[in-house]
Amino acid sequence: MISINKGLDMVMAYPPPTADSPFGLTPLSIMYPGKMFEDQGKSVVYWDGRWDPPEMLDDYIREAKEIGVSCFTGYQAGHAADILERAKRLNPKIVTHVGGHHARLCTAEVKQEPFVDQVWPERAYHEHSFPFSPEAQRLWKRGNMQYITSSGCPYACTFCALRSAWEPRPLAQIEREINTLYDLTGFKEVSFSDPNIGYEKTRGPDGHTERHNRVERLKGIGKILRPLGIKWDGNIRADYITQELVDVMAWSGCFSIEFGCESGNDEFLRKVIKKGHG
Repeated sequence: MISINKGLDMVMAYPPPTADSPFGLTPLSIMYPGKMFEDQGKSVVYWDGRWDPPEMLDDYIREAKEIGVSCFTGYQAGHAADILERAKRLNPKIVTHVGGHHARLCTAEVKQEPFVDQVWPERAYHEHSFPFSPEAQRLWKRGNMQYITSSGCPYACTFCALRSAWEPRPLAQIEREINTLYDLTGFKEVSFSDPNIGYEKTRGPDGHTERHNRVERLKGIGKILRPLGIKWDGNIRADYITQELVDVMAWSGCFSIEFGCESGNDEFLRKVIKKGHG
């Protein structure tokens, strides 16, 4: 843990997402931007309201130059506001940052809050990286393992805040990171939180479309997980499903999968929520 007596640049805080959720997924939404600040040469500590005591956050706030929070609209945003208001009372000079989906969707409103100094409105920051500082390792070690094998989703569903270019993590990087996390924690289940785990197109450096075979990619992920005995869950678009894909998902260790079934009406899927099929 970073000694606050030596000076502290940034606190990354994760407010409780709900009052009673049994899930304790890895707080990636503060870990990736935290790694971004670490790569800028800043000292960074993390605080997770589901596990860490309020007194710990207060100690960090008194010494830190900056504090960042990530939050969804609703319960978590309310707790984020409480944290930042308290930060300004305890340390009037602290610079406050807000990111996450609430900041992205309600940017103008968040900027108007007197306790907010900077808003980060992009969908994600530094998701290509691998947070693994001693501080980040503390977060990986507890709760339910969460990881992304890809980021972004190009579909224009009107109800969703996750639209951005799809960026698959290279299989070699996934293998290196999964093995590193397994050595650290010995985890046996992981939630893949990819917005679109089965997409197949990326834009190459030359601007041309590159295609990825979703069956082969999931088979490659399975080859990483199976020797370690790791099972996984996630979500996927219903129109991707084929018997071949289901067989590979089961072989790769998938034990639970979620589908977004927003409507049974094809016209509504196409014209209203713009799901991309129907």
